[in-house]
Amino acid sequence: MQKLLQATNERLAHENRALVDDNERLKRDRLNIMDEIRKTKQEKASLIKKIRLLSNDEQEREKSFQEEIGALEKTNQEQSEYGDSLLVRINELENETETMTALYGELAWSDAKCRKLQRMLKEAEMGLGLAVINAPANRFQESRFHYNCGVVAYNSKKWRQAMREFKLALEKNPLDADAHFNLAMIYDVIKNEREQAIEHYLRYVELKPKSPDAATVKNYIMDLSLKNEVWGYPNCQNLDERLWPGRW
Repeated sequence: MQKLLQATNERLAHENRALVDDNERLKRDRLNIMDEIRKTKQEKASLIKKIRLLSNDEQEREKSFQEEIGALEKTNQEQSEYGDSLLVRINELENETETMTALYGELAWSDAKCRKLQRMLKEAEMGLGLAVINAPANRFQESRFHYNCGVVAYNSKKWRQAMREFKLALEKNPLDADAHFNLAMIYDVIKNEREQAIEHYLRYVELKPKSPDAATVKNYIMDLSLKNEVWGYPNCQNLDERLWPGRW
């Protein structure tokens, strides 16, 4: 009996050391992720500052451009010389517009990356990765059951029921990439809630980085994020939406 107690104490001590090591690792991961979030926010602030500076410069150049047009209408004799000057100014404005568009794209991707890092921080704190790896087989079966129910509901145009089933599937198995993709589809096309759609599209790309449509989905995420930045309202209408084929 004493040997059994001693063996039990040794096993518990070993498990306790393993838990302490895991806790330290999670703390280090949390600090690293928070540092990346801070850096990403700094990059975002820098990009916004650059965009504002370019916007002010463009307004000033536009004012000067209009003044030169008025001068051209009053002096027809100098029309040829002013025409050459205006062409140069137009090229400059076009180049600056392209620069602003590229900066908006970088800002949108920076926002998406920030949301990704925040989700990683939450998962690291909760230990979701370890929980999913050690999940019993019946949780996977329950996940597939809810996933299949979601597909049936979607095909019957029961959007709320489909969303509920896909969410239940992800509760049982957060690493189900197809469930993330289908849920993103509903948020994007049916609900028109782009923030939620972007989050699940990103999760799909993380879980299936080598899928045939991974690059296409990444580009679509940037387009979707850019629409939010430019229009300033996630549910704005009359935008060119793309209907992706779900995992049905």
